[in-house]
Amino acid sequence: MRIFGWIFILTLFASSCEKELLVPLPEPTPKLVIESYLRVFKFNSNNKMLFELRKSSGTNDTTTYGIVNDAVVLLYKNNVFFDTLKIDTSGEFYNYNFTLANAPRTGDLFKVEIIHPDFPLTYASTKILDAIFITDTVITPIYSLSSSTGNKTKVDITFQDPPEDNYYEIVVTDLSMVGERSVYTTFSSVVNESYYPKPYDLLNGSQPTSLLFSDKDFKDQKVTIDVIYPIFGEIFDGEYVQKISLRHITKEQYDFKTSVLEHLKSKQSDILYGVSEPLTLKSYVTNGYGIFAGYNETIIDITYKL
Repeated sequence: MRIFGWIFILTLFASSCEKELLVPLPEPTPKLVIESYLRVFKFNSNNKMLFELRKSSGTNDTTTYGIVNDAVVLLYKNNVFFDTLKIDTSGEFYNYNFTLANAPRTGDLFKVEIIHPDFPLTYASTKILDAIFITDTVITPIYSLSSSTGNKTKVDITFQDPPEDNYYEIVVTDLSMVGERSVYTTFSSVVNESYYPKPYDLLNGSQPTSLLFSDKDFKDQKVTIDVIYPIFGEIFDGEYVQKISLRHITKEQYDFKTSVLEHLKSKQSDILYGVSEPLTLKSYVTNGYGIFAGYNETIIDITYKL
């Protein structure tokens, strides 16, 4: 009993000596945040490059900053000044509408410079990579039937991976190519990516809207990937039309997008997996944050008769 008495006294003494210390966190210097992607010219498609520009916020700042729309955004092509990006009518994006004559092509180098009196000169560069062509497709119109998660279709796409390090993104869109659909796969090189949802998450409808992966497991080989997505799309002349895009992306775009997905995943918690440690987002902008990236893509149309 005497031992327990001493423990009780020591506990009271320790609790009475506690002192709350407030440690101020240094606020980072605000920087510009950009996100923009450009691709090769596509006929019968939207060839407008959108350039989003925001201001970063501090650690304890809960303010939601809107678009920074009073900057000068300069675009360079192959180390030569190309044009100045203009803010669109919505006031949300800077943009440039490419034509066939001046559109990005394989091998082109692009650079953006952002000039604003409140920020240091901010810039980023990218390169347009080669297109990776889809050589074969096998379509399973009705892959699975489910009243809870919806009916699914599956398309197996085959392509030849070049010998160097390569990074890919697969997306599914409707005819207008606006809005990416939920998509998943059983291909191990994608499933084993750290950003990819766990089986429990997939069953609960947490499906990605793109498949990001590298060629580390199949370098310089012909590979077939299954692309599984819901059966729905835009009705056009009595048909459902959906598009599958195989994008050849830069390592910077792959790193940025996967780090964003891993960050969002780390913020989630559930009774099985708990909460992950917070992650630092990768950035490829000098004196700023975000991404400016070019890519090439091969697109196939999947048509369903009504």
